[in-house]
Amino acid sequence: METFRNRLKNGEIKQANWQELYILTRHWKSDLEFYIEDLQFLQRLIDRYSLWIKKEQNSLMVNKLVSDLRQLSGDGKRILDRIQDHLGELASLMNGDKGLDPEVFIRDHEVLEDEISRFVKGFRNNRKEVYRVTEEVMDSEDLSGLSAE
Repeated sequence: METFRNRLKNGEIKQANWQELYILTRHWKSDLEFYIEDLQFLQRLIDRYSLWIKKEQNSLMVNKLVSDLRQLSGDGKRILDRIQDHLGELASLMNGDKGLDPEVFIRDHEVLEDEISRFVKGFRNNRKEVYRVTEEVMDSEDLSGLSAE
């Protein structure tokens, strides 16, 4: 997956102004909030419907999936906290705070960007695994008792 740097008009993070970086970082925050909400929804959905899984192998796969979802959600929350701190530092730079080193901030911005990129890749891989496990469970379990009649 390409990094988020491509969202900048000029494509070069070191040449971007603080306002462009602020807008980009707000987009990151919004995206992460969406991903985290999606992960939490999926956890609740799996928790609710995993009660009807009878086969041990399927139960083990679903438990692993839930564990992976929780781990990914926790990672997302940690990144979201870092983004929030990052926005505060960026606001200080925009207001002319001389106590922050712009070069250090840019390096931190790039590191944060790479973490987000890895998180999104993990999120997408998790989605593929959710679909695979769901299909496998649905094909191997008798779920006739779940139909709405």
